[in-house]
Amino acid sequence: MRDHLYYRCAVCHRPPRGFCWLDPNREQPPERRRASFRRFCSRDCQDLYYQLQRKGVAMNRTDLEQKAAESVLGPLGDYVMQVGMDKGLGQYSKAEILGLVDTILEAYHRTLQELYKDEVPF
Repeated sequence: MRDHLYYRCAVCHRPPRGFCWLDPNREQPPERRRASFRRFCSRDCQDLYYQLQRKGVAMNRTDLEQKAAESVLGPLGDYVMQVGMDKGLGQYSKAEILGLVDTILEAYHRTLQELYKDEVPF
């Protein structure tokens, strides 16, 4: 399972598109350098990961995740109302489940990018 996640964006778990990050500390043994290698789907996710790894980030990861999770509630509620409030999750079709997942991931990803839009990674 861990290898499967290795080939996903380290931030949003989308398929990577050529962006990556490697810990520049060359004093580490080769097996640790490989463990620090991360792939990303976009420059935005790469920059966000850098901000999270940098010391002195104003907002720690827990606060960031909490704020992003809270931002998902509005779009999630809108989607559930569109599908129908009387319909249980077990009764959703495959297309409706995929729509639900897309709604959650897009809202979460958009919020993470918005939180760091003014940060300069270098």
